[in-house]
Amino acid sequence: MTPTFPQEIIDALLELTGQLHPSMLERLSRISRGTRVRAALRLSETLRVDIKGGYGAPLLRPLQFRRLLAQGAKHPVAAVRHLRLHSALATLEGFGSVLAACSALVTLWLDARSLSQYRPDLRVLQTLRHLRDLTIPAQWIGYGALRALVLPSVTHLHLANEVDVQSRVPLRAFPNLTHLGFAATATDECIEAALQGGVSAVVLRGTPGRPFGPYLDVRVVYLAGGVHPDAEWLKRARPEWNPPIWDQWTFADAVVKARRDGKLRAEDGSVAYSVKELLACA
Repeated sequence: MTPTFPQEIIDALLELTGQLHPSMLERLSRISRGTRVRAALRLSETLRVDIKGGYGAPLLRPLQFRRLLAQGAKHPVAAVRHLRLHSALATLEGFGSVLAACSALVTLWLDARSLSQYRPDLRVLQTLRHLRDLTIPAQWIGYGALRALVLPSVTHLHLANEVDVQSRVPLRAFPNLTHLGFAATATDECIEAALQGGVSAVVLRGTPGRPFGPYLDVRVVYLAGGVHPDAEWLKRARPEWNPPIWDQWTFADAVVKARRDGKLRAEDGSVAYSVKELLACA
């Protein structure tokens, strides 16, 4: 006989699982009919689409993801809000149609390692009215992939892959940008343009001086270390996720505040990822 549980217990269990072990939601969906619908909704809220296993977030294989999206808006996957998408999902010709089916996206990480040398058609991003946090390969800046786009909802932009950005980021595409991140470094001209545009923080994960920098400003944070990229993305997408870690945006905001309060100095160079030390400065 299929067990039944009070809805309050089911919801509490799913909530805790989503915070502690999101990847376990799929197993919980099989417990009973009462968990199936609720778990499916939570399961599809944050997804990683890849050809190999990831950390934390529920994983779908590319073909499986395509088949579910083909069912249209009736399937919970179409309502995904936080998505890390591997380039193996599709050729560039199919790239737009996949994202167009996910109109509720708030966080999008295009983990296009194998396609980073190509210029994709990103016009579909302009249809994502709720998109707030966008991660794309740094190489796409030099290829002009963002040229002629306007993404007013995006406030956080991260340029992934350890490539030093020598081209100026087209800030016109992001009129409401507050945070800009680089997996490596960027030219002084690129950083200065972002600061003049009014961003609250610029995060660089590369070593200052190799080949650019350091650029000294209260809002420029050279971050040394950090957490695993999978955990970083999941924490960015789902701040309520329970591990006591900070994503790079939260960490950078804390560094900027500590500097404004006179507890840290921009001249001290790279800031080691240490949440405890920053909390002590608060």
